Amino acid sequence: MRKDSDLAALSSVTPRDLEGRPLICSEQSLFKGLISSWMGASPEKLNIAATYNLLYNATHFVRAGLGCAISLDRLINLSEDGDLRFIPLSPAIETRLDVVYKKYRPMTDQASVFAEYLKKYCDRDR
Repeated sequence: MRKDSDLAALSSVTPRDLEGRPLICSEQSLFKGLISSWMGASPEKLNIAATYNLLYNATHFVRAGLGCAISLDRLINLSEDGDLRFIPLSPAIETRLDVVYKKYRPMTDQASVFAEYLKKYCDRDR
């Protein structure tokens, strides 16, 4: 959200805090019903001002004052002196992320290193 929002001083945001406010949500979170489930309202009762596929694009909507974006943390760099602020949801929404790639297609060196990192990281959590 914008730092000048009345919610920006909160340490966390609840469904009640966001009631009636224009929301900017990812297409995926709406499709999975994550936001409506968390807010305890049917999707048609939510005030969805816009949707996004890339959070970077949603930040332009937030800066323009169109609403608050709901997203995962650490997807974009929010500097302390910037005009946007990330505030965690309470209770937190947990979701599963999938990484898909073509197993037998050659990868760049960078993609190979990233894939190996993900494999080690994911195995560590099991």
